[in-house]
Amino acid sequence: MNQNIREPLYLKIYKDFLDRIDRGDFKNNDKIPTEVELSESYNVSRITTRKALNMLSEQGIVNRVPGLGSFISEDGVEKTINQKIDQHSKTKRIGFIISGIQDSFGHTLLSTLEDLLYAKWFSLLLGISDQNAEKESRLLKSFIEQKVDGIIISPVDDENFSTEILSLVMKKFPIVLVDRYLRDLGNCSNVVSDNEKATFTAVNYLFEHNHKNIAVFSRKINSTSTLTERYNGVINAYAERGLPVNKNYWYTSFKKVEYYSKNLFVHNIELIKEFLTQNREITAVVTMEYLFTQYLISAISEMGLSIPDDISLVGFDGPGYSVENTPALTYVMQDEAKIAQEVFSLLMKAMKGVEKSEKILVPCTFIEGTSVRSI
Repeated sequence: MNQNIREPLYLKIYKDFLDRIDRGDFKNNDKIPTEVELSESYNVSRITTRKALNMLSEQGIVNRVPGLGSFISEDGVEKTINQKIDQHSKTKRIGFIISGIQDSFGHTLLSTLEDLLYAKWFSLLLGISDQNAEKESRLLKSFIEQKVDGIIISPVDDENFSTEILSLVMKKFPIVLVDRYLRDLGNCSNVVSDNEKATFTAVNYLFEHNHKNIAVFSRKINSTSTLTERYNGVINAYAERGLPVNKNYWYTSFKKVEYYSKNLFVHNIELIKEFLTQNREITAVVTMEYLFTQYLISAISEMGLSIPDDISLVGFDGPGYSVENTPALTYVMQDEAKIAQEVFSLLMKAMKGVEKSEKILVPCTFIEGTSVRSI
């Protein structure tokens, strides 16, 4: 089971310093190593060590004197002991389950949650479900057995939520859903991107560039997924212009969707090549997540075609870096940091016993690259 307790490096250094002071390595008024020396000792950047030292300074344990260095304060040892006692009394554990961590989505969400939780002295238990319902169920049971104080979860794409999630919601356990929501069970808070507006903007952008034959690549829609909202955005864009929707261009027949399976990757590329060959009138594609963008880029390359000369592309989520031999991607960017902040806020409310559930919509940003041409 892929489950780890993670914490930021600066916090590890901070805690290590508290331990060193507590065991007598440093006494009141002692000079401590410089940022450079600490960076070399812990094999981290100076930004990381500076953040740890700033925490010690804010708590009055260390005095930072410009030009002279950093010193344990006159009562630094006593404050260290009190701080460790305070930490121990406040420590809570939060379980976080997500399907996977990619550069396109997940990395910023996780790192922001880590910072917010650790600022409150919460430990984070991370579980990776790999879009596997059985693994998700085991992770949830494990977190409950470990008596976590709250759970954040981005459930797997499935027709129904797991019985474990439903049970936790019914028991009013502090739980917040990310990128999913319970349609028929209103007493569970969730945070999702404004998917409908995002895909409306994406399709409308293609219309503005005179595209009419637009394909959509996605997983199959189910009752728990936010894909319904993304599809509604597509339909609304057509409706606003009085255009008919050709659902023959909506491709969801992928064998299976996994980020780390080379065989499935190759198989799904072949499916896209077959689909595009059978529908040569298609001039643009909207992909509902970054994995499908990767499929499409590979398929177009293998077909001897190019983006955007032959096929224009608008994606959902981006890699955060340039892709070799591919124009800058035009895509919808989800605000992961804002999502994390809203999730954290809702979880804190739930842990305080606030029973009112909330659904938070977080706006997306449309990033205009060079993967779309006018026709």
